[in-house]
Amino acid sequence: MLFNHFSELLVPFAYFLPQPIAAIAGAVTIAFQSLVLAGGNLSWLNALTMILAISTFDDRFLMRLLPIRAPAAAPPAFP
Repeated sequence: MLFNHFSELLVPFAYFLPQPIAAIAGAVTIAFQSLVLAGGNLSWLNALTMILAISTFDDRFLMRLLPIRAPAAAPPAFP
């Protein structure tokens, strides 16, 4: 119950702090929403909240998590 109050009342204010505090707050939010999602209560809203919490992570962390490379740009071939 204490984790519930902490993650709902205090953590959202940490989203606006500098990194890495914002990323930690996003991870706490995703963990809490995952627990609530597992319970099946308001699952759609929990999924939306987790998607919004991803924006608290910086690009370096996301590139390590999802190593997607952009394809090399080739000049267009003209016939």
